[in-house]
This record gives sequence, structure tokens and C-alpha cells, in this order.
Amino acid sequence: MKNKLLYKYNENDAGVFDISVYAEDKKVAFITFKLKSHTAWLYKVFVNDEYRNMKIGSTLLKLFENFCIQHFVKSVEGKYYPETEDKVVRKFYENNGYSIDKEYYETFISKYNLKKLDVDVEVENIDEDNIRENV
Repeated sequence: MKNKLLYKYNENDAGVFDISVYAEDKKVAFITFKLKSHTAWLYKVFVNDEYRNMKIGSTLLKLFENFCIQHFVKSVEGKYYPETEDKVVRKFYENNGYSIDKEYYETFISKYNLKKLDVDVEVENIDEDNIRENV
């Protein structure tokens, strides 16, 4: 791996959570989501190009799903944009157990019956001091 990676949780004032990945104090990946009752709405998974194919995105999804389970969430939903997201993104979601379905004019990703997953990283609560956001 290029650098030691640091995983951190954060929640903003609007109740949007993120789990971010830092390498040398630079944000290199993140996942953003919001919890609504027993459902989590997944907004975005992003991994900087130079950090792709290192299982960081899959690790973020596992951390996210474990976070959801701890907060009694039973399902995940989110929008998928087939016109702008390539086949690699679709395969990423499918390889991680997500369904992609079209409803009327919109396409959604979803996953039900979440199960706790083993993740081999530690996650800290975020401390914005000395962190640069360069995504």
C-alpha cells in the first residue's frame, strides 16, 4: 500500500455522515450517507484515482454497513446514474451485494438484510485539525 491509511467518522449539522480515508493528512476517499428511520440513504462513494484497486471502496462499504447495523438500519438505498457512472461503478456495487433497479425514470441501488462484516481497519472520530481536504 502507498501509505498508512487513516479511517475517520464524521457527522455534519444536517445529520449527514461520512467515513473518510486519509493518507498523509490528505483525504483520498469517502462515503457519505444519511440515516432515515430503518433505512440508510447512500449519497456517494468516492476513491481518488491513485488509490483505486486497493479495496478501499469495499472497505468503506463494509464500515458503512456495520455502522448502519449498529444504528438499527435494515436497508440501504441510493441513486445510481447509469448515464454518468461507468460499468466499473456498477460492477463495484454488484460485487458488494447491491441490486441496481430502474423505477420509472430513475435508477436506484439497494441492499436489504444487512449483516455485520469483518473489517480489518480501525476507525477514529474525526478531528479536523491538521487535515487538508484535497479530493
